[in-house]
Amino acid sequence: DSCVLKNICDLSFKNSTGKGLYISLYKRNGNLYEGNVLTMKVLPIAMECLYELKSGIYKFKIEIEGEDEKRIVYREGELKLIACENMIKEIKF
Repeated sequence: DSCVLKNICDLSFKNSTGKGLYISLYKRNGNLYEGNVLTMKVLPIAMECLYELKSGIYKFKIEIEGEDEKRIVYREGELKLIACENMIKEIKF
Protein backbone atom coordinates (compact mmCIF):
# COMPACT_ATOMS: atom_id res chain seq x y z
CA ASP A 1 0.00 0.00 0.00
CA SER A 2 1.36 3.44 -0.89
CA CYS A 3 0.46 4.96 2.49
CA VAL A 4 2.80 2.48 4.21
CA LEU A 5 5.65 3.26 1.83
CA LYS A 6 5.12 7.02 2.13
CA ASN A 7 4.41 6.78 5.91
CA ILE A 8 1.35 9.05 5.61
CA CYS A 9 -2.22 9.27 6.92
CA ASP A 10 -5.30 11.53 6.79
CA LEU A 11 -6.74 13.54 9.68
CA SER A 12 -10.20 15.12 9.81
CA PHE A 13 -11.76 17.48 12.34
CA LYS A 14 -15.54 17.63 12.70
CA ASN A 15 -16.84 20.80 14.35
CA SER A 16 -20.13 19.98 16.12
CA THR A 17 -20.25 23.35 17.88
CA GLY A 18 -21.99 26.56 16.92
CA LYS A 19 -18.72 28.53 16.73
CA GLY A 20 -15.84 28.65 14.29
CA LEU A 21 -12.68 26.82 15.38
CA TYR A 22 -9.01 27.25 14.52
CA ILE A 23 -6.92 24.10 14.73
CA SER A 24 -3.13 24.20 14.70
CA LEU A 25 -0.80 21.20 14.39
CA TYR A 26 2.90 21.15 15.29
CA LYS A 27 4.90 18.03 14.33
CA ARG A 28 7.18 16.75 17.08
CA ASN A 29 10.78 16.07 16.16
CA GLY A 30 12.47 14.44 19.17
CA ASN A 31 11.86 16.73 22.16
CA LEU A 32 11.17 19.80 20.01
CA TYR A 33 8.47 20.83 17.55
CA GLU A 34 9.13 21.78 13.94
CA GLY A 35 8.83 25.47 13.04
CA ASN A 36 6.19 25.07 10.33
CA VAL A 37 2.65 25.05 11.71
CA LEU A 38 -0.43 23.67 9.96
CA THR A 39 -3.45 25.83 10.82
CA MET A 40 -6.96 25.55 9.48
CA LYS A 41 -10.34 27.06 10.22
CA VAL A 42 -13.31 24.75 10.67
CA LEU A 43 -16.68 26.46 10.32
CA PRO A 44 -19.59 25.63 12.68
CA ILE A 45 -21.24 22.27 12.00
CA ALA A 46 -18.67 21.40 9.33
CA MET A 47 -15.72 19.06 8.75
CA GLU A 48 -12.28 19.79 7.29
CA CYS A 49 -9.51 17.32 6.46
CA LEU A 50 -5.74 17.29 6.12
CA TYR A 51 -4.45 14.70 3.67
CA GLU A 52 -1.13 12.88 3.43
CA LEU A 53 0.28 14.00 6.78
CA LYS A 54 3.52 12.35 7.82
CA SER A 55 3.01 9.83 10.59
CA GLY A 56 4.30 10.78 14.02
CA ILE A 57 3.36 12.72 17.12
CA TYR A 58 1.74 16.13 16.75
CA LYS A 59 0.87 18.80 19.28
CA PHE A 60 -2.57 20.24 18.60
CA LYS A 61 -4.20 23.48 19.73
CA ILE A 62 -7.92 24.15 19.29
CA GLU A 63 -9.04 27.76 19.54
CA ILE A 64 -12.60 29.12 19.57
CA GLU A 65 -13.44 32.17 17.53
CA GLY A 66 -14.32 34.82 20.11
CA GLU A 67 -15.46 38.42 20.15
CA ASP A 68 -13.48 41.04 18.18
CA GLU A 69 -11.74 38.28 16.19
CA LYS A 70 -9.84 37.15 19.30
CA ARG A 71 -9.16 33.47 19.74
CA ILE A 72 -9.72 31.62 23.01
CA VAL A 73 -7.76 28.39 23.60
CA TYR A 74 -10.24 25.56 24.12
CA ARG A 75 -7.91 22.56 24.27
CA GLU A 76 -4.27 21.60 23.75
CA GLY A 77 -2.62 18.21 23.68
CA GLU A 78 -0.81 15.65 21.57
CA LEU A 79 -2.01 12.99 19.19
CA LYS A 80 -0.23 10.16 17.44
CA LEU A 81 -0.82 9.63 13.74
CA ILE A 82 -0.16 6.13 12.40
CA ALA A 83 0.49 5.36 8.73
CA CYS A 84 -2.65 4.47 6.73
CA GLU A 85 -4.94 5.44 9.62
CA ASN A 86 -7.70 7.84 8.65
CA MET A 87 -8.59 9.58 11.90
CA ILE A 88 -11.67 11.73 12.55
CA LYS A 89 -11.74 13.94 15.66
CA GLU A 90 -15.09 15.41 16.66
CA ILE A 91 -15.06 18.62 18.67
CA LYS A 92 -18.11 19.42 20.78
CA PHE A 93 -18.74 21.32 23.98
